[in-house]
Amino acid sequence: MATDYFVLSYCFGDSKKPEPEEPEDFLESTKREEVEEESKKEEEEEIHAEESTIPANLERLWSFSCDLTKGLNVSSLAWNKTNPDLLAVGYGHFGFKEQKRGLACCWSIKNPMWPERIYQSPYGVTAVDFSIGAPNLLAVGYHNGTIAIYNVRSNSNVPVLDSSESPQKHLGPVWQLQWIEQDRGTTGDDKREILVSISADGRISKWVIQKGLDCYDLMRLKRTTATSNRKGGEKEKKDEALISRQAPGMCFSFHPKDTNIYLAGTEEGHIHKCSCSYNEQYLNTYRGHKGPVYKVTWNPFCHDVFLSCSADWGVIIWQQENVKPFLSFYPTTSVVYDVAWSPKSSYIFAAANENRVEIWDLHISTLDPLIVNTANPGIKFTTILFAKQTDCLLVGDSDGQVSVYELRNMPTALESGRGDIIDTLLGPKSNQPA
Repeated sequence: MATDYFVLSYCFGDSKKPEPEEPEDFLESTKREEVEEESKKEEEEEIHAEESTIPANLERLWSFSCDLTKGLNVSSLAWNKTNPDLLAVGYGHFGFKEQKRGLACCWSIKNPMWPERIYQSPYGVTAVDFSIGAPNLLAVGYHNGTIAIYNVRSNSNVPVLDSSESPQKHLGPVWQLQWIEQDRGTTGDDKREILVSISADGRISKWVIQKGLDCYDLMRLKRTTATSNRKGGEKEKKDEALISRQAPGMCFSFHPKDTNIYLAGTEEGHIHKCSCSYNEQYLNTYRGHKGPVYKVTWNPFCHDVFLSCSADWGVIIWQQENVKPFLSFYPTTSVVYDVAWSPKSSYIFAAANENRVEIWDLHISTLDPLIVNTANPGIKFTTILFAKQTDCLLVGDSDGQVSVYELRNMPTALESGRGDIIDTLLGPKSNQPA
């Protein structure tokens, strides 16, 4: 009998063993687990909400400056095309009463206290740019119209080439210069590099390195008379405004895909669309600014859209096929010296005016900048440049400093486009490159 009891108790359980949980107890424990999971989710959502409420901002990391640059105006910035750690900076004062010495420096991000290369000049430096095909060559434009080319691999401070003895030398300040790769053959594989400059003497010139610096004019800018807005179906005559007087050139931008096409901004406030194949007339003229155009730049992703800024306090977005402004921004009553598209989104651009740096995200607002960073008293922001591989913005000022800022808490890309005029212009944000 003892054996039978043991078998039964083994199979069906002994009366002394704890009985299984009642259904009510099981339900209560399940509810308790669900409540705990919900509370965890709420805590995570609260943390995420707190993080999302931190506004987008610019955090200052460091600045490139030394005793030599103190008090000089930062006029231009350029990254080296192959070494992302190397930055060229141009310095100088350009007012009629304050012509001072000039300086071109090559800085490494590994040493923000002292430049790797220093090229001093009695004239202010107005523009700098590194070559694409020979990244050791740095072109420097000066306020007196000279262009010099330095070999940054060499310790010599003497330029390897310069235009000071050239009969085609610019007669006014070289406000911008840039190395451009152009197709030379029909296949598109054969490219040659030219150096393009624009000057206050009204000339847009290309320089080719052969035995020396050979110069050819791409365009001689002419002043245009103001045209009235006609009503009805009347069209403006494109050639009615041309007169012989030269128009000082301020800036240019070559089309990112078709390097035969470029835009040129002038002192009178016009932007001309030009072709390297035609040096007698403009393809189009965009009228909207009322003062000198200091910068014009194509959108890196949407190649029919470009951006400009001016002394008239304004920033304008244009469509290539429309000569009238698409969007205009006048957030302050200060001169806007520089604008730059973000290399990561077709919606984001930065603008530098006398008093502040602004970051705009057109997907968030077309009325107000997303970020505003105000300058210290007595300091003016003069030039800006995005870093290509990090979320950083470089800002040059009137006291010789180039500050590095990190863009923090920027809004993430929305999964669906807004479906408004911005998407019509730039495309859905979800399609933007990372």
